[in-house]
Amino acid sequence: MRKHEILSRPTRPLMIDRRRTVADLLEKMQGVSFQGRNLATAYQVWRRMLRDRTMIMMGMAGAMVPAGMRRLVVYLIKNRLIDCLVSTGANFFHDVHETLGRFHYQCSPNIDDVALQKNLIARMYDTLADEEEFRKAGARLRRMPAWLRSTATRPLPCPS
Repeated sequence: MRKHEILSRPTRPLMIDRRRTVADLLEKMQGVSFQGRNLATAYQVWRRMLRDRTMIMMGMAGAMVPAGMRRLVVYLIKNRLIDCLVSTGANFFHDVHETLGRFHYQCSPNIDDVALQKNLIARMYDTLADEEEFRKAGARLRRMPAWLRSTATRPLPCPS
């Protein structure tokens, strides 16, 4: 392969037009590099999946709910932009935490972990939560199987 063949696709500087949509911006990102182009490619794949009526399964790992993506995921589900959500248990736990009216907080990723531990504060990279509130939510979840069995109209399987 020759040099002129290798250097055949220049990047295209991204021009922002305030009257355009996010979809238009994602289309334009095909001409940039790094994760911008990957985001544009993911957008194109998703559009093809929506057009082809393919079952869209979304895997959600990492601290997506603490990162503030909870409402975005709800929007995707409500608007049938995904068909199936597969998640780690941690995201479901954080969802319960927020459903109970609790919050996650922003911080620097360089915050002092010893100070956090002394104050019973949990950290997920650059996001914090009150560890005592986590423990209360966990206790509430541990009571849920017994409550479900007590309110069931038919026998529920009981793991041994």
